[in-house]
Amino acid sequence: MATLTVVNESKTAKNTDVLTMSQAIKVFVSQVCAAWGIPAPTVVYGITRGTGWNICIVDNFPNPAMTNIAYGYHEVVNGQPIGYVRANSFGSRSPFGTYVKPLVIAGRQITKPIYTPGISAVAMHEVAEMLIDPNINRYATDPQGRQWLMEICDHTTGNYNIPLTSYNANVIAPDFTFPAFYEIGAKGPYSYLGVPTKPFTLPSGAYGYYKAANGTVTPLTAETIALDKA
Repeated sequence: MATLTVVNESKTAKNTDVLTMSQAIKVFVSQVCAAWGIPAPTVVYGITRGTGWNICIVDNFPNPAMTNIAYGYHEVVNGQPIGYVRANSFGSRSPFGTYVKPLVIAGRQITKPIYTPGISAVAMHEVAEMLIDPNINRYATDPQGRQWLMEICDHTTGNYNIPLTSYNANVIAPDFTFPAFYEIGAKGPYSYLGVPTKPFTLPSGAYGYYKAANGTVTPLTAETIALDKA
């Protein structure tokens, strides 16, 4: 497996923060690769792009059209997967996101924990999808015959984030689907957090895309899937 370089190309993001982010990504990558049974890349922090895979923290996307529709995206350049994350995606929010512990009174949990993602979660999102579908051409067929793009973090997007401890910082990470999510009739769990209840089902707020017979890519949401079954 290739080396994945986490590189800071932003004039506003701090190198120390991106270094911490790279350590959290290393932990997250090990979780994804273990779940999918694939070798994990070596994750390193770099001051310049490496010759292998890269995830870049940037002030502006190479493709300006993506600015208004995404916090990050990934593509293939010169045969190598590469991802980009906008440093200003969440304004002044911590790049690691924030974690609020649940309120517990007399041993009873009163509130749920709150996970608010930062750009680290966006970087992990892109890295996970680069790992599973590096060439952006992998599909799985659902019971309706639709070919889902295997973007494994899109399918669990929502308030489903998990804290990772890296260099004494709580770093919020996204949930991601397991292989069973893409197998009709497979038994769960279907994601790291066990959020989906069946294969090819989306929790509220999650999304996906499928490739239609004519080659166009069509959006999927929990609501459109519910309408299909109505």
